[in-house]
Amino acid sequence: MIGRITSSPLLAGWLGTNNLARQIAALVGGADESQVPLRLLAPLRPGGAFAVERRGGRTVVSDATFSRATPLVDVIAGLDAAAVTRAYRTLSPRLEDAYAELSDDDRTFDVALREALDQLMATPIGDGGIEVVGRGGMYFFADPKLEGLTPAQKLLLRTGPANARKLQSQLRAVRAELDRQPPS
Repeated sequence: MIGRITSSPLLAGWLGTNNLARQIAALVGGADESQVPLRLLAPLRPGGAFAVERRGGRTVVSDATFSRATPLVDVIAGLDAAAVTRAYRTLSPRLEDAYAELSDDDRTFDVALREALDQLMATPIGDGGIEVVGRGGMYFFADPKLEGLTPAQKLLLRTGPANARKLQSQLRAVRAELDRQPPS
């Protein structure tokens, strides 16, 4: 089934891991919580270092940092949303079971997925450099509105404006397919 969705070794390798249903359930469940289980995304993490630069007296995330995410973003943006949704519908019972096992809330996985997609699609994407401030060896968004976003939304922003727009477009396509292909 994965081979029908993507031929990307990077994405296929992650999709072919053990406990995929539990990993996806944990990621979707963490999308609106205070902690996204980033360790589950480690195989997809881009190489290279997070870099910043000075522009106009501000410290902003470097374009080189954003370009690290481009190969994965291009793979995700190139997926057929209808095929992804068909695969999701096939795997849905396992995802529902895994979500029920891992989650404390009474939502179904399908509802949590839709809410996560909606949240990511609503993430504000700016046009210019993303200003950051360094504290304790880490960088945080200088804009309190951006820093106040969920971890999943901040992860989306860290891909860069162009990549984030591509991902949001793909999320909209998948969300539309979910509405066209109701659960059986």
